[in-house]
Amino acid sequence: MLFDSSVWINYATGKINRETNLLDAFLARGIAPDICPPIFQEVLQGIRDSTEYRQTKDTLFQLNFLQLDPYFCRRRCCGLIPGIAIERCNNQ
Repeated sequence: MLFDSSVWINYATGKINRETNLLDAFLARGIAPDICPPIFQEVLQGIRDSTEYRQTKDTLFQLNFLQLDPYFCRRRCCGLIPGIAIERCNNQ
């Protein structure tokens, strides 16, 4: 299960709602949720305290880290920018 960064932030700040309850249920059962690079970054970028940052980073690294295939990402990203050919992106 992949939880949005807003759910992680709400969970960390003690906000209770349906999504944070679901995340809490996963964690209480020892089920590691999935996380991806954008969510990882979004959660960490709002933390100002260095100790809390390290603890949160260590916790997030224990989750199932999802990665997209670089070829797929490059093809999709190149298609989003008008006027740039796929071949040009693949040569970079």
